[in-house]
Amino acid sequence: MKFKFKNKKKIFYFLLFIIFITTCSYAAFSIFSLNNIRTQSKNIEEREEFNYLIKEVEGKINVFKVGCKKPISILEKEIEYLPEYDQKMLKNGIYVENSEKLNKILEDYSD
Repeated sequence: MKFKFKNKKKIFYFLLFIIFITTCSYAAFSIFSLNNIRTQSKNIEEREEFNYLIKEVEGKINVFKVGCKKPISILEKEIEYLPEYDQKMLKNGIYVENSEKLNKILEDYSD
C-alpha cells in the first residue's frame, strides 16, 4: 500500500503534535512535582523553627503544637471582636517560636 505525499505529511504533523503534547505534559508534571517538594521542605523548616501555631477555628482562637491537629488550648474570646488585621492573621495562622512569645500574644488577645 502506497501513501500519497499528503498522507505522509499529515502523519508527520500528527507525530509532531504528539511529541509536543508529551513534552508539555512532562514539563507541567515536573513543575508540579518541584512545587510539591518545595512546599514539603518549607513545612519541615517551619516545624523545626516554630513550636506553636495560633489559628482561628470556628470563630475562636485555637493554639496548636506545630504538627498536631488537636488544639492544646482554645481561648473563649471570639475573633469577631478583634481588629480586622488580627482576624486576617488568625485565619492564616500565626507561627510562634517559643512559649514565652506564645504567652505574650495570648495575653494581647485575651484583653
